[in-house]
Amino acid sequence: MNIKLLKNQMTRAAATVFAICISTVIISAAGAGVAAGQTEKLIREVPTGSPNINGIIEQGEWSESDKITMNENTCTASPWNGNIKSSADVYFLWDEDGLYIAAKITDSTEAYAEEENSEGVLSGDALQLGLNPGMLITGGHPGEFFTFALPAGAKKNSPSPLYIIRQNYADYNGIGSSAGGELLDVESYTATGQKVSDGWQFECFLAWNQVNTVGINNQNPTCGTLSNPDISSASALTPGNGLSFGFMLCYLDRPGNSGNFTTGSGLGFNVEHYGGILTLTQNVIEYSAKSSPAPGTFDPTLPIICVLTISASAVFLIRRIKYEK
Repeated sequence: MNIKLLKNQMTRAAATVFAICISTVIISAAGAGVAAGQTEKLIREVPTGSPNINGIIEQGEWSESDKITMNENTCTASPWNGNIKSSADVYFLWDEDGLYIAAKITDSTEAYAEEENSEGVLSGDALQLGLNPGMLITGGHPGEFFTFALPAGAKKNSPSPLYIIRQNYADYNGIGSSAGGELLDVESYTATGQKVSDGWQFECFLAWNQVNTVGINNQNPTCGTLSNPDISSASALTPGNGLSFGFMLCYLDRPGNSGNFTTGSGLGFNVEHYGGILTLTQNVIEYSAKSSPAPGTFDPTLPIICVLTISASAVFLIRRIKYEK
């Protein structure tokens, strides 16, 4: 037998296997970082899932294909002045208990909420979410409006409680710091965030009784009718497959008003300018915290498999050489 030829074949075989493994690693890494494409109306499905609310957005925990990317290419700064310099990736999930939202925010300026009240929260960097439950709200009503902010005392890479205020709810307290807003009941939500090297991130659970609260009453004159005459309040909605919410997202990029941006038209905080629809689906996010690497780390599973494959191939060929001598 030609030993030199067999050795050359063994080398080529090992190189081929190695190249395939390396290509697999590269393709997998590239696929994980592909940003979801934006549509004109920002139509997104919301899969089912119950993430671990610890302020760390882990790999596989949220749906990358359904995320919403906010940046200078997908948002508008109108009616504010200045350029959009920050960005955010926003995620949604749901289950029978409530709605989940998470966000990775890239922001080079640090301006976090100094106090846990409406004025303190709105004076710092904050992500805002407007919702129109069941597409019920008509006219210029702002719907259900939430503001999420990280406390100024939060430490980098250390989970911290999140500040949340709700405005434009059933008794209509208006919008803006001068119009008030209320802090959520601590039993109706769970929220944790943290500062990271390039900004901040958070995860939040909102119970359905905090989301589906918009209704018609004497204190809510701007919403004279709902789109469904058989429903007098969004609290009558049952979360389930196919239920839709009109939505908008706004990022307050402090200090100052320069650079604030929104996924809506930017002309006003009301359902006519939301420009997005979230629809609950029964697609399930299967996530195991134990199997997911921490953010910023490398999962060694695939490289180990590659090394074992190459080693097994080499051992097989060496044994064949010895057998055929």
